[in-house]
Amino acid sequence: MASVLTVAVAPTPASAVPHPPPPPGTVGTQGVYPLRTSYANSDLSSVRAWSVTWTVPQSTNNAWGVVGQWFSNIEGGIYYTDTEGWWVYYYGDDNGLTGNNPDCFESWGTGGHCLSWGANLPIGKQVTFVYEYCNASKAFNANGPYICLYVNMNDGVGNRYLMQDLPRAEGPEMYTHDIEHFADSGATEPVISCTNPTKMLGQKVRINSAAWTNLTGSAFDFVDEQANYEFRNVNYTASPATWQSCTPPSNACPGPVWSPKRNYVANDQLYWNQRKYRAIVASTAVRPGTSATTWQDLGTC
Repeated sequence: MASVLTVAVAPTPASAVPHPPPPPGTVGTQGVYPLRTSYANSDLSSVRAWSVTWTVPQSTNNAWGVVGQWFSNIEGGIYYTDTEGWWVYYYGDDNGLTGNNPDCFESWGTGGHCLSWGANLPIGKQVTFVYEYCNASKAFNANGPYICLYVNMNDGVGNRYLMQDLPRAEGPEMYTHDIEHFADSGATEPVISCTNPTKMLGQKVRINSAAWTNLTGSAFDFVDEQANYEFRNVNYTASPATWQSCTPPSNACPGPVWSPKRNYVANDQLYWNQRKYRAIVASTAVRPGTSATTWQDLGTC
C-alpha cells in the first residue's frame, strides 16, 4: 500500500504499510501493486470528494492481499489474511488516531483494522469508500483544511467515519490498487478467482462544490505490470465505468500486456481485456478496443 502520483500520470508506488499483527513477523513492510488505475484528470486539485465501490473477491490460495485506494496520502480498503479473511482497514492518519472509529483497533501507528461490521466480509460483499474535503466537525467543505475518510458497508447504516487528516504536502494523488500482494517480502502471491474476482463497481467525484458525477472509462489510466494478474470485462462506456481483475489461467493470454506508458509501432502485438491486438499505426496511450484505426482486434485469447 503506497503512493506517489503526479497530475495525469499513472502512480509510481513507493513504500507500503506493514502488515498488522496478528500474526507478527511473517511478512515485511513493502507491498507490490501489479494492477492499478489512476484518474486521468489534468487537475486533481479540483477533486474535492471521491467515492469508490468494490466487491469482495475470493482468494483461492489463502495468501495475504489487499484491495484499496489512495487519496492524498490517505489509504483505505479491504485486507485479507489467512487467519481472518477480509476486513476493512485504513492507513495514513499522520495526526493521530484519537477520535477515529472505535470499532477499528490500531494495527499501525497511522492506521486501523476494523472489527464487528468491518470484519469477516463475505465474497461478493459491496464496500464503498468515500473521501471528502471536510472541516473540523467532519462536514463536507470543498475548501476545508482536512480530508475525511468514510466507509459504507451498504447495510443501511450509511457512511461510517474512519479518519481525518491534512492533505499531503506533496500535492494531490488519486488511484486504486485493484490487487496488492507482498511477494517482495517473500510472501506467496494471492490467487484471485476469475469466478469471484475483484470488481470495481464504480467511482464518483465531486469537482469543487458541484454535485457527485459518475466516472466513465475515459477518465482512467490502467496499469498492468504482471502477466499473472489481469483486468477483465472493462466496460468503458458504462456510467460509472466498471471492471474486474483476477489471476487468469496460465494459458489465458500469453504475451505482453498493453501499457499506456509504452510507445507502440505498427505490427506490435499484445493483449488487453482478454483480447489480442495488433498495432496498425504507431501510438502511445491509445487503449486497444477504443480505436479501430490504431489497433486490429485479433479476437479472444
